[in-house]
Amino acid sequence: MNTKQAKQLDFPVLLEKMGYYPIKGGIKKGGNEIWYRSPLNANDKTPSFHLTKGSQVAWVFKCFSTGAEGTVIDFVIAHEGYGSQDIKSALTYLRGKFPGSLFEYQKSGRGVAPSASRDLFSFHREGQETLPIALAADRELEYLEDLPLKSGSLLNYLEQKRKIPSGLAQQYLRLVRYKNLKNGKNYYALGMKNRAGGFEIRAASDTYAFKSALIARDISVIPGQTSESVSVFEGSTDFLSFLVMMDTDIPPHDAIILHSVNSYTRCCTWLRDMDYQYIHTFLDNDETGEKYTARFQEDFGDKVIVHSASFAPFKDLNDALKAGHKLTFFSVPGRPLSQPNVC
Repeated sequence: MNTKQAKQLDFPVLLEKMGYYPIKGGIKKGGNEIWYRSPLNANDKTPSFHLTKGSQVAWVFKCFSTGAEGTVIDFVIAHEGYGSQDIKSALTYLRGKFPGSLFEYQKSGRGVAPSASRDLFSFHREGQETLPIALAADRELEYLEDLPLKSGSLLNYLEQKRKIPSGLAQQYLRLVRYKNLKNGKNYYALGMKNRAGGFEIRAASDTYAFKSALIARDISVIPGQTSESVSVFEGSTDFLSFLVMMDTDIPPHDAIILHSVNSYTRCCTWLRDMDYQYIHTFLDNDETGEKYTARFQEDFGDKVIVHSASFAPFKDLNDALKAGHKLTFFSVPGRPLSQPNVC
């Protein structure tokens, strides 16, 4: 693990591993800001420790009671009492808190069985739902960098094959470069950042259906125009198709992209913490989508409003979009129509 990689770790997950949890009502702005009683001040009676999503790093902190601020590395140095420049010790500490992650394999060059890397990352494969909070990414792939999405081939694929406008894609997706540690070659793919600071990636191809994760797997949460309700999607393409159908570049209310069935438990934790009025599900019209739609209904009851039938007989939202169907799901943000309008 190097400093660049460490700064992409999920800071809230680290704090949870250390025994620190957000205060009641401390999750703000769709999860982009979080308040805690300070881990750096044992006498902190008024919550003074603030996390916020960073622009160049996953998270930054500021402790208003001590004046300390910075990245997850700066926090570890302050919390553990290391020397102000002892980055090496901080990285060692973080490796211990995130065992079995991609970074350990990057350093040692160890691989995993080919079957393991294939099985981890398809939404259509069952997986354990009691995995550690920081779900492992593909250990055969090394994150290199992410860049603004300007590649003509990627944008052409999205526009021509997926009917996703370039401007919309550039708002939510990145060009992600990575290395295959098994063959030593570098590649690039479409990527969406997740809450853990990792990237969910996919090839720009309908014939080569490659999907995986870099750094760590997690859900993605997109703040909406309101936070009273939330929509849940299987993948990034479903989410973008929804925005095209709604003729907007910002969802009417918060949106969650699962990326993987293994993220179901993390999604449920988020839903309970946010206590949304409605949970709108847009899962696929297939066996797996129907199964997890039923699970959402079992776990959240009358809060769940299922929209899969509105884009049937198509399997998913993108198939409906490509076929030229125009769907209207909400008349007012967060409030369901009695019957979706289908043109």
